[in-house]
Amino acid sequence: MTDQDVHALYMWFMHSVKPVASTPAETTLVFPANMRSAMAAWNFVTTKEEPESGDSSTYDPLRRGKYLTNALEHCGTCHTPRNFMLSEKQDRYLAGTSLDGWYAPNITTSKTGGIGNWSEEDIVAYLKTGHANGHAQAAGPMAEAVEHSTSHLTDQDLHAIATYIHQVPAMDDDMEHQARDSFGQAIEALDIRQSAPTRIDDLTEMDGQHAYDANCAACHGQIGTGTKDQYAPSLFHNSTVGSARPDNLIMTILHGVQRKTEAGNVSMPDFSGHSDVQRLSDAEIAKIVNYVMATFGSGDQHVTADQVAQFHKDK
Repeated sequence: MTDQDVHALYMWFMHSVKPVASTPAETTLVFPANMRSAMAAWNFVTTKEEPESGDSSTYDPLRRGKYLTNALEHCGTCHTPRNFMLSEKQDRYLAGTSLDGWYAPNITTSKTGGIGNWSEEDIVAYLKTGHANGHAQAAGPMAEAVEHSTSHLTDQDLHAIATYIHQVPAMDDDMEHQARDSFGQAIEALDIRQSAPTRIDDLTEMDGQHAYDANCAACHGQIGTGTKDQYAPSLFHNSTVGSARPDNLIMTILHGVQRKTEAGNVSMPDFSGHSDVQRLSDAEIAKIVNYVMATFGSGDQHVTADQVAQFHKDK
């Protein structure tokens, strides 16, 4: 960060943030993490970058975008994989990695693994509202980043970030061989008159399609188109459903979506064992994930109940 921005943060914390009387918890780090000198050694070994310069008298969008991306928004903290010393792998800059159960996707210019097919306006819309029509919606930690950070940036700074992201070298993904947002189409609506009704006392286990119809179709539609205003998004041309990794779809069903910006509040309930709306078992969630991805996305990922259970532990 620039000295000017560090000073601005200091002044804000010291003069604008209301003080709270609280005794901090005692630090319980183990050796060598409990030694300040160890951090100096880590910085020496892992920090190779020059400090970012934030702006110029002529406001160079590319320079400003690089500063915002790497310093103030620190996109690489989530989107760049790390090595055994937990420093970012610069040869895989913004190439995507797992984070607390979620998968922070590749946001390089790769047209298969990344967001190389997104326009500048798509990136700006996503950072401002958490939604890029026909591409993606922010959930989990990214929804928090949009709500508390990027949605408060000026349009000029958002365009600067998009300009810089469009300059990031493409990093392909061994698992993603087609753009995540290119999969799927609306399915043909079923004629309920052609099938036998389901008895209310039928306790046989639902398959994925019936579990989807019972729990998801009311908002996302039986044919997957979502609502007209895309408050509930389409499930096809959706990077979460089109990914070769089911991680984010599983996490979205388990934890829901909460996102608030000037564009409005977006909310999807969770369907975990603690849900106030509908509590689904890990097996039911696995069936829904497999049905949704097979019908609208990248294909049946053969997710099991045990895999879903692992995401509870990760979170």
